[in-house]
Amino acid sequence: MILGNSPENILISTQPKEDFFEAQSDFIEPIGNRIIIHLVSMKIKMKAKIEKIKEINKGSKVWVKFPPDRILLFDPKNGDKIFP
Repeated sequence: MILGNSPENILISTQPKEDFFEAQSDFIEPIGNRIIIHLVSMKIKMKAKIEKIKEINKGSKVWVKFPPDRILLFDPKNGDKIFP
């Protein structure tokens, strides 16, 4: 299965939190009053779209959470959505 989540649904913290996993910011892309953070965790790349946080720069350690009610699952063979 392939796990998917929209960048605007990913939660980011600059401090460790319960149920969040650690990632590192690889690139910061400003878009108006928000930013897209390109992240890497365990060699997996992902993007999060959040309000600007001045403590986050390239190379910053952050903590990430995928809200369970926003997770999407896809079939790796044909790309069809399995859940929800």
